[in-house]
Amino acid sequence: MRLLTNSLLITFLMISHVSDSDAQETPNESANKPLPFRISKETTYITGPLMKNGLVDYSRWLNQQKSQGVTPETNAAVFYWKAIGQSKEFLDSPEFFTRMKKELGTDPFAEGGPYLVGLGVIAEEAGVEINFDESSTTGMQYDLAMGRPWTSDEAPLIKQWLVRNEKPLSTVLAGTRQPHYYRPMVGGSETEAMLTFLLPDIQQHREISRMLTARAMLALGENRPEEAIRDILAIHRLARHTAQGSTIIEMLVGIALESVAHGGDKQLANADCISADLLKDYSLQLSKLAPLANFSKAFEGERCFGLDIIQRMASSQLTPEEGSADLFVLLGVEFGSDVVSKLLSLFIQNSLDWNVVLIGINEYHDQVQLALAHNNFTERSTAMTELSEKLQTTYQQVNTPTNLALSVFATPEQRNKQMTTVLLGLLSPALEQIHVAGTRREAYTLLSEIGIATAAYQKSVDELPSSLNKLVPDYLSKLPNDPYTGKSFVYRVDDDGAIIYSLGKNLKDDGGTSIDDDRENHDHVFRVKRIEK
Repeated sequence: MRLLTNSLLITFLMISHVSDSDAQETPNESANKPLPFRISKETTYITGPLMKNGLVDYSRWLNQQKSQGVTPETNAAVFYWKAIGQSKEFLDSPEFFTRMKKELGTDPFAEGGPYLVGLGVIAEEAGVEINFDESSTTGMQYDLAMGRPWTSDEAPLIKQWLVRNEKPLSTVLAGTRQPHYYRPMVGGSETEAMLTFLLPDIQQHREISRMLTARAMLALGENRPEEAIRDILAIHRLARHTAQGSTIIEMLVGIALESVAHGGDKQLANADCISADLLKDYSLQLSKLAPLANFSKAFEGERCFGLDIIQRMASSQLTPEEGSADLFVLLGVEFGSDVVSKLLSLFIQNSLDWNVVLIGINEYHDQVQLALAHNNFTERSTAMTELSEKLQTTYQQVNTPTNLALSVFATPEQRNKQMTTVLLGLLSPALEQIHVAGTRREAYTLLSEIGIATAAYQKSVDELPSSLNKLVPDYLSKLPNDPYTGKSFVYRVDDDGAIIYSLGKNLKDDGGTSIDDDRENHDHVFRVKRIEK
């Protein structure tokens, strides 16, 4: 989230490093000027394709990478858009949808719906107060439906919500079964930066996961286990599709969806109505799912976002709608005079060697990729933390009124290094937090596989396995390791059942304490209740 938020600020970094008369020039006039940097692998990372104005077309390049081998018929994103629609409720931009349809190679809205309907609409139609406070009718029914198996009479409003969305959810299910997912980047052109990239549908993926969870819990409550498994499995697939996008945001939403599916897995493992054979088959399906996309690819997209902003900044092709913003004002620096501030901005912008700045941005992202390449969680975490802390420390030292003002008197080398640090400080996401989120998702995925297999074993032989080794090879092809430690997951059996857990980011055995009991010191826990004989 931080990257795109900061990118919005960078929009206004395109200060007047030209005169007022120059600021009025048309894009065509600007495009005829030679670029103040060279296009090469060291500076711009990629050398093509290029836009007519000579800038690198990063959006097109990313779309080319993501769309290889994908057809509209096998693209899950087409199905998701068919279900979501182009409602003005979440995005009023005809141009966006025109470009999206062109990139997808088809019009997913041609059939005209029906599209997904939000719970708020259902509540309003039913004359029920529209809020999700736990004391409200809407809130109580929603929390019940999301948290445990339920029946229609317990949450009639939620049942009505699911009935209304039956057809679009069927379209979603068809999408989750597709082998490909290509969600084009619609943003970035001759006149607009990639930071205009919109993600209205990705947030709708969260809403879809909630609907599927509620429907799965209803199916469990009404003894329809096959349907419950179908819907939770669909959330897993939706998570993996979403995470294949070009941004960290899409990756993080994919991780969040995987967490939702993990909660559903816990309910499936402990549902009385699910047989051993169904659980065993579900465990096999989980193990065959495509892995969630790795962060290395997502960070490649973030690199492109940053480089696109900087190439436009350097070439005066990022222009605010009204007037010109001031670099120092943006950075929170006040000199007491707009004229002084503008003059300093002009000087710095025009005195930078943008080749050096671009190379510095790339070198930092190369270091991120090296940190991600570590197989061991501790080594990855250490490398990411050191990289992030070093940048933030340097950024805080450089980004002060005094240091920015004194940059006028600095050597070109010092000034280039200073502004590279400032831009990186604004553009870079919280690396260590993202890394931990990815490892947590991996732990959840593996715990689901082991937990479902454990439940299947108990229902098959009327007892819990004495150790996880008992699950191999009939219930699991092999035992995975805890991604945090590289060692076996902790497994214990007590009077209540079995508990399987990962040690989590603190790498400490907290005895199976869950996040609900202690948000700071906890393990990632999967419990399988003992079946009463």
